[in-house]
Order: sequence, then C-alpha cells, then structure tokens
Amino acid sequence: LPSPEGQGRSTTHSGPKEPQQVIVNLKFRMVSLATIIPSLDPGDWYAALDMKDAYFHISITPAHRRFLRFIVRKTHYQFTALPFGLCTAPPHVFTKCMAVVAAFLRRHHIHVFLYLDDWLDQGWSRQQVQAHVQMVMDTFCYLGIIVNTSKSVLTPTQS
Repeated sequence: LPSPEGQGRSTTHSGPKEPQQVIVNLKFRMVSLATIIPSLDPGDWYAALDMKDAYFHISITPAHRRFLRFIVRKTHYQFTALPFGLCTAPPHVFTKCMAVVAAFLRRHHIHVFLYLDDWLDQGWSRQQVQAHVQMVMDTFCYLGIIVNTSKSVLTPTQS
C-alpha cells in the first residue's frame, strides 16, 4: 500500500511521462491449466488455498521504494509492498517469490500447484491432503501470508 512520503523536494527520476516508454516486457514461464490438468488424477484428493491480497505480502526494500513513487495533489507517495497492476514486474517477481515457498513445501512431500495467488494441493487420500493443508497453513502463518478462507476449499475433495 502506498504511504505518504514527505512534502519536501522530490528526488524521483524525471524520465519519460508515458509508462510504456520505460517498461520492459520480461518473459517468464507460469503454470497454466494446460500444464496442471495432465497431472491431475481422478482418484486423488485436492484442496485449494487462495492468498488474500497476495502482492501486498512482498515488501519493497526501503532503498528501492524511491523507484515506486508517485504524486497525487502535491502529496508524494511510495509503495512499501509490491504494487499490483503494473503489466510486467509483479507477476514475474511474485511468481519467483512464491516458487521458493512451493519448493519448501515440495521438499516436505506436499504436492502443490501454484498459479499466482491460488494454490492447489494434491494427495492420494483425504487424510494426507488434510495434513498437507495444515502444513501449508502453518507455513503461510509463519511467513505472514494470509489465506482468504472464503475463497479457499480447505476440506479435501475429489471434485
């Protein structure tokens, strides 16, 4: 979320006024339904977790916040967390950060698929997936990641 950044003189880079002139499209691989569906087995159990305000879980280091400044009605603001909506950087940065969390869970034999802020847990039994959900929730809690329980399916299902 943006936070006020003083009323003094701005040290923001004064480059081109059109964002399209400074934004570089980054190519990166992201999981899609086409890559997930072949891995799904009809007899397996699943649970789904949705992260609440996902991008805001990634803090911007104070030294880099000056690059994410803007002015509204003569008041300076700067993002303290990853801004949502910029066409290239957030999906790339967010996906890379969450891949580390997914790798940790996979090392603990939790089979998860990740698509931005949505997580799908796959297992061979209801009990296994329920234990996985608890481990994922505990890991998220430890990392300060909030789960949107109203959008999540925390009870294992086969449908």
